[in-house]
Amino acid sequence: MGIIALIERLNSSLRRQSRGQGLVEYILVVALIALLAIGAIRLFGRATKSAFQQAAATIQQDVLQGIREGKTGGLGP
Repeated sequence: MGIIALIERLNSSLRRQSRGQGLVEYILVVALIALLAIGAIRLFGRATKSAFQQAAATIQQDVLQGIREGKTGGLGP
């Protein structure tokens, strides 16, 4: 085996390792982003759900109070 063949073989091996390392790094970044997204959804999901529930309860109370007072907002007689 000549010196050139040895250099080419080493170069080929290094390129494969580099591609493998790049793939592992990519997978780690994707996994980190997924974990952060799951955490954000859990954290903000609860707060958002609570805010919408509170808004819905307020609207429901206002509508029921309007019905009791005979206010129809121009929709009825």
